[in-house]
Amino acid sequence: MADYVQVLTTTESCEDAYQLAHQLVSAGYAAVVQVNGPVVSIYRRDGVGVEAQQWQLLLRTVSTHVRAIEEHIRAHNAQDVAAIVVTPIVGGDDDYLKWVDGQTGGLTQ
Repeated sequence: MADYVQVLTTTESCEDAYQLAHQLVSAGYAAVVQVNGPVVSIYRRDGVGVEAQQWQLLLRTVSTHVRAIEEHIRAHNAQDVAAIVVTPIVGGDDDYLKWVDGQTGGLTQ
Protein backbone atom coordinates (compact mmCIF):
# COMPACT_ATOMS: atom_id res chain seq x y z
CA MET A 1 0.00 0.00 0.00
CA ALA A 2 0.95 3.62 -0.46
CA ASP A 3 1.93 5.76 2.52
CA TYR A 4 -1.10 7.69 3.72
CA VAL A 5 -1.30 11.02 5.48
CA GLN A 6 -3.78 13.51 6.85
CA VAL A 7 -3.15 17.17 6.15
CA LEU A 8 -4.67 19.80 8.42
CA THR A 9 -4.95 23.43 7.35
CA THR A 10 -7.13 26.47 8.02
CA THR A 11 -8.70 29.31 6.08
CA GLU A 12 -10.10 32.65 7.17
CA SER A 13 -13.55 32.17 5.63
CA CYS A 14 -16.09 29.48 4.92
CA GLU A 15 -16.07 30.37 1.22
CA ASP A 16 -12.28 29.98 1.04
CA ALA A 17 -12.50 26.62 2.82
CA TYR A 18 -15.09 25.23 0.41
CA GLN A 19 -13.24 26.55 -2.62
CA LEU A 20 -9.93 25.06 -1.45
CA ALA A 21 -11.59 21.73 -0.61
CA HIS A 22 -13.17 21.46 -4.06
CA GLN A 23 -9.89 22.40 -5.77
CA LEU A 24 -7.88 19.77 -3.88
CA VAL A 25 -10.39 16.98 -4.55
CA SER A 26 -10.92 17.98 -8.20
CA ALA A 27 -7.16 17.98 -8.80
CA GLY A 28 -6.89 14.48 -7.31
CA TYR A 29 -4.60 15.71 -4.54
CA ALA A 30 -7.00 14.59 -1.80
CA ALA A 31 -9.48 11.73 -1.66
CA VAL A 32 -11.65 13.63 0.78
CA VAL A 33 -11.58 16.99 2.55
CA GLN A 34 -13.63 17.56 5.67
CA VAL A 35 -14.50 21.18 6.40
CA ASN A 36 -15.14 22.08 10.04
CA GLY A 37 -15.99 25.43 11.43
CA PRO A 38 -16.04 27.94 12.41
CA VAL A 39 -13.37 27.18 14.98
CA VAL A 40 -11.65 29.73 17.18
CA SER A 41 -7.86 29.88 17.14
CA ILE A 42 -6.06 31.68 19.93
CA TYR A 43 -2.39 32.50 19.39
CA ARG A 44 0.27 35.20 19.61
CA ARG A 45 1.36 37.17 16.55
CA ASP A 46 4.11 39.79 16.77
CA GLY A 47 3.84 39.68 20.56
CA VAL A 48 0.09 40.37 20.58
CA GLY A 49 -2.63 37.94 21.57
CA VAL A 50 -4.99 37.10 18.71
CA GLU A 51 -8.37 35.39 18.70
CA ALA A 52 -9.46 34.48 15.17
CA GLN A 53 -12.40 32.67 13.63
CA GLN A 54 -11.19 30.11 11.09
CA TRP A 55 -12.35 27.10 9.12
CA GLN A 56 -10.40 23.88 9.46
CA LEU A 57 -9.80 21.46 6.59
CA LEU A 58 -8.72 17.86 7.13
CA LEU A 59 -7.53 16.05 3.99
CA ARG A 60 -6.76 12.37 3.48
CA THR A 61 -4.28 11.54 0.76
CA VAL A 62 -1.12 9.70 -0.23
CA SER A 63 2.24 11.03 0.90
CA THR A 64 3.44 11.56 -2.68
CA HIS A 65 0.97 14.46 -3.00
CA VAL A 66 2.09 16.37 0.10
CA ARG A 67 4.44 18.83 -1.68
CA ALA A 68 1.84 19.68 -4.31
CA ILE A 69 -0.81 20.12 -1.62
CA GLU A 70 1.45 22.42 0.40
CA GLU A 71 2.20 24.52 -2.69
CA HIS A 72 -1.50 24.71 -3.59
CA ILE A 73 -2.50 25.73 -0.06
CA ARG A 74 0.18 28.44 0.08
CA ALA A 75 -0.86 29.81 -3.32
CA HIS A 76 -4.56 29.94 -2.39
CA ASN A 77 -4.42 31.04 1.25
CA ALA A 78 -4.94 34.60 2.47
CA GLN A 79 -3.02 34.04 5.71
CA ASP A 80 0.55 35.35 6.09
CA VAL A 81 1.71 31.93 7.21
CA ALA A 82 -0.38 29.00 6.03
CA ALA A 83 -1.02 26.50 8.80
CA ILE A 84 -0.13 23.13 7.30
CA VAL A 85 0.34 20.06 9.50
CA VAL A 86 0.96 16.61 7.98
CA THR A 87 0.33 13.51 10.09
CA PRO A 88 1.04 9.93 8.97
CA ILE A 89 -1.84 7.50 8.96
CA VAL A 90 -0.40 4.38 10.56
CA GLY A 91 -3.40 2.13 9.97
CA GLY A 92 -6.91 1.99 8.69
CA ASP A 93 -9.51 -0.11 6.96
CA ASP A 94 -7.93 -1.75 3.90
CA ASP A 95 -10.94 -1.02 1.69
CA TYR A 96 -10.95 2.64 2.74
CA LEU A 97 -7.23 3.04 2.07
CA LYS A 98 -7.64 1.38 -1.34
CA TRP A 99 -10.38 3.92 -2.03
CA VAL A 100 -7.96 6.74 -1.07
CA ASP A 101 -5.47 5.20 -3.53
CA GLY A 102 -8.07 5.15 -6.27
CA GLN A 103 -9.16 8.73 -5.70
CA THR A 104 -5.63 10.14 -5.60
CA GLY A 105 -3.82 7.96 -8.13
CA GLY A 106 -1.83 6.30 -5.34
CA LEU A 107 -0.28 2.94 -6.00
CA THR A 108 -1.84 -0.03 -4.22
CA GLN A 109 0.74 -2.77 -3.66
